[in-house]
Amino acid sequence: MSMSIPPRPLGLICVVVASLMLGAMPTAGRLAFDSGADNAAVQLGRFILAVLLMAPLFLRYWPNFKILARRPGMMAVISLMVGGAAAGNLGAVQYIPVAVASLLFFTFPLWTALVEHVTGQDRLSPLRFGSVLLGLAGVGLILGLSGVELDPRGVGLALLAAFTATTQIILIPKVSAEAGTMPVVAFTSIVLAIACLGVWAVDGVSFPTAPVGWGAIVFIALAHVAGVFLLFRALLFLGPTRTAVANNMEPLVSVIAAALVLGELIGPMQAAGGVLILGAVLLSQIETRHPDPRPPVVDSKPADPEERKALHDKTRSG
Repeated sequence: MSMSIPPRPLGLICVVVASLMLGAMPTAGRLAFDSGADNAAVQLGRFILAVLLMAPLFLRYWPNFKILARRPGMMAVISLMVGGAAAGNLGAVQYIPVAVASLLFFTFPLWTALVEHVTGQDRLSPLRFGSVLLGLAGVGLILGLSGVELDPRGVGLALLAAFTATTQIILIPKVSAEAGTMPVVAFTSIVLAIACLGVWAVDGVSFPTAPVGWGAIVFIALAHVAGVFLLFRALLFLGPTRTAVANNMEPLVSVIAAALVLGELIGPMQAAGGVLILGAVLLSQIETRHPDPRPPVVDSKPADPEERKALHDKTRSG
């Protein structure tokens, strides 16, 4: 007699495991950098291994890939934004503490809400507008009032990652509504793997000189693929709001992982800024959002209407 896990606990397990894996990625990136790797090598390993891990799905996604190939301009921009978020999020930890980089990156839901308001896609209510201001106050505490001098290169990369993440969140639904979200993830991974190979051929990269660095790159690739897959599974069981709220543990995992593995601790003002950012993101996500009439799907098969709405809302909420 087999035992099945009820949908809600199963969804919670998915989002917790995804948050643990994605939250630990910046610490793994620091381990790779400390082992002699540069950012280009980390991204090369990340996307090459990601493509290999997703290869069994390519036949299933082939019709979806043909749909995406008919939008070369849009897919080029989306791939550039995905690459910018990936390189910026991990690259920042070369220059600033992992916790600070992760908290700055996790402001992307707030920038997304602000951009959608300005462009008229989703108007901000007073509560959500207040959450944006609260998040900006948190950024101010981290950057200006913490009393800790931060390398502007790291700050710039972390904020670049947040802004490019915002752009991809806004653009991806424009193609995923027809082709599916996981095919978009696979397609952009292929594009970025080819781009990284080009960088390697033209300019060369610095690979890790210690086994821990190679192990960190393998973990980053696994987390990249498994984390995204598990988050989309969680959406089907929990819905967008519960998944988004539960996924707020991701930056907390980053802070804890950096403390346990790297011995990095942040000061009280930076911690206060982090609390404001996480509180702001939580406030921006718990308010019910209006459904969009064109939700995306995750693969070539028509999704259940509830699944389509959940996936669309999650994509918009970040």
